[in-house]
Amino acid sequence: MVADDDQASALLAEAVLASGGHEVVVARDGAEALAALQAGGFDMAFMDYHMPQMSGLEVARLIREREGQLGLPHLPLVALTASAMPDETALCTQAGMDEVLVKPFELGDLLSAAARHLEA
Repeated sequence: MVADDDQASALLAEAVLASGGHEVVVARDGAEALAALQAGGFDMAFMDYHMPQMSGLEVARLIREREGQLGLPHLPLVALTASAMPDETALCTQAGMDEVLVKPFELGDLLSAAARHLEA
């Protein structure tokens, strides 16, 4: 899954991941991402930090809480953020993100992150 409210960013991420053989579902905001992730069927998710209705951090916290409550397997979550500030990246990991990619990143970084987390 790619969750990003910026349509151009979401489409680009979708195209890059699809070029690597990944099936991609795009969510346009945090609430849509949470509902889809809770429904299941995803191997990992890339989530923008700042999204309408619910931030990527809120989604990550709720996913991690649900995993703990229901004994679900760990879903790899990768934050996408435009801020390289250390406190923001720390907030991402504290919320349960497994990795943080700072925009602008190299397009290959998406495929590399997918490979790292899906092989684990």
